[in-house]
Amino acid sequence: MKNYHLALISICLLLLSACVQPLKYVGEKSTPTASVDVVTSANDIKKPHKVVGHLTIDRYSPDIMKKYLAKEAKKYGADAIVVPSDSAMKAMHGKLTVDVLKYE
Repeated sequence: MKNYHLALISICLLLLSACVQPLKYVGEKSTPTASVDVVTSANDIKKPHKVVGHLTIDRYSPDIMKKYLAKEAKKYGADAIVVPSDSAMKAMHGKLTVDVLKYE
């Protein structure tokens, strides 16, 4: 019975580790921010800004991708990220790369 529980726990841990969202960031790093604006176009941002990096994530549901992208962008000091629309993200295949912005 103990071996059964050990095997079950091992399988559960393996499944949980498979759910981790692998993200890759390339760009400038600064002090982490408390919040990140998630927009579908850089034109939606009225403040002066510049692209400071790019985040790449594997394709999942739009809500999951936006959640993990925003969380990761805060770590690198981003003020905003530019993501495609939900319908565009649903139609995509493979990885998604988004712009990471810093307000000037």
